[in-house]
Amino acid sequence: MLYFFQQILNGLHSGALYALLAFGYVLTNGILHRTN
Repeated sequence: MLYFFQQILNGLHSGALYALLAFGYVLTNGILHRTN
């Protein structure tokens, strides 16, 4: 059972990291396109 929870936490951590990267990428693109 502990292994199962560890896998869930690892998945959440990876998902949050990817979400932050995607959000930063979209934000940067939006700012760059607005200035041009």
